[in-house]
Amino acid sequence: SNGKIIAQGTPTQLMNNISARTHYFGDSFKFN
Repeated sequence: SNGKIIAQGTPTQLMNNISARTHYFGDSFKFN
């Protein structure tokens, strides 16, 4: 393990995390 947690929590928390990442990284960071 590299020590990083990629994703954890409930689906709602995961979607919030994706939204936060999109906010910080912009359109170059997408989940399809």
